[in-house]
Parts: sequence; structure tokens; C-alpha cells
Amino acid sequence: MSESIDDVELGEGETAVCITTSIGAVAGGTFPSVHLVRAASAGESGLAIACNGQMAAVVMLEIKDADGADQRTLPAEIAKPKGSEGRVLCCGEGPSVTLFGRDKVWVDREGGRFVQAPGDKPMPPVCSAFPDVNGRRALRLDAEMLHRLSLALNDVNTENRGVVTLLLPERPRQAIAVLGESDIGVLMPIDLTDNEKRLAERFERGATYARRLTARVDAEAR
Repeated sequence: MSESIDDVELGEGETAVCITTSIGAVAGGTFPSVHLVRAASAGESGLAIACNGQMAAVVMLEIKDADGADQRTLPAEIAKPKGSEGRVLCCGEGPSVTLFGRDKVWVDREGGRFVQAPGDKPMPPVCSAFPDVNGRRALRLDAEMLHRLSLALNDVNTENRGVVTLLLPERPRQAIAVLGESDIGVLMPIDLTDNEKRLAERFERGATYARRLTARVDAEAR
């Protein structure tokens, strides 16, 4: 059974986080790590932010920090769940003593794995890239099916094997036309359980929350 973040007793200077999505897969390029931002007024909660320049993810999660630090950096390679309850990781002093004291490491509490903590890295300016979604069409897709279709429509030796072009339908519940490098396919969208206006409001609430947290951290860092 996976360890719960509620069971973790933190020592001085330690941080614990429960990772429930594979957000580490998004980090890369100029931003190779996942940034954790703690919500100072919301108890054990906060955000994980990952970006590689072409895509970004902002995920709400549980964070506990013994010293109340607002920001930590997590290695992308371990920023993924191991079970249905997520993966509890702790940042603290590692087992190796150097001339300058003990190394800061992230520890997989359940697996006993130690990973060197990244140094100070600039947080990606993800929140400034959030678009205005009011009035936009909403389509819900099965990402796994789209990935499998992209592999079927592109030759194995094609440079952009995972790239497809979508021609969106004018009306809901119509098939989406999918184009590979030279072949074609179709994919049915998943029926939405909510309308576009409510989905836009949900995105904006999340964007506002993320902007507020990251703005506070930026202001305190100056």
C-alpha cells in the first residue's frame, strides 16, 4: 500500500510532496525540473509547474514544508506516480557528507531511492502564457487513441512520426478528420459533460489561482 503524505513526519528543513500525475514528462529544455509552489494560506496544498518551451502543465497537489518554504525544485525523473494513491517524495539532507555538509536530496520514501536535488532554477513563466478561453469551442479527446492513430498514420521512418493535423468538425458529436504525413484517419470525440462556458470558467479559476501563487513567490524573491 502506498504511503500517505499524512503519515510523513518532517524534520527541520524538510519538504514532502504527493505526486499523482506524470508531470515530470512535461519538463525539459530550458526548464528541466518541476517547480513546486506552496500555497501559504491553504494548509497542505500547492502547485507543481512543468514546462519545456512547447507545452506546460500546472497541477494542484499536496505539499508539506517544515520551514514554510514557498518554492522547491523537484527532479523531473521522479515526478511521476507509482501507485493509485500517488508517490510521496521528501526533500531533506541526504546520506552523503561532503566538505560543505550533507547534500540536499529527494527521497522516494517507499522505494528508498535518493535523487540529487536540483540547484536553484528560474521558475518558467507559464502563467503569463495562459490564453483567454472565453468563447472557445471545447472538444474532449482520448489522448491514448490519438497517439495510437498518429503511429498508424505516419511511417516509422518519418521524422515527425508522432505529429498529426486535426480538422475540427463544425458541430459536436461529429468525427474529427486526422491527417498524418501521407495517410488519413478519423477519431470520434468524447461527449462533454459540461458546456463551453463552464469549462472556460474552470480554466480561468485555475489560471487565476496559479497567477496569484507564482506572483507572490516572485515578489518575495526580489
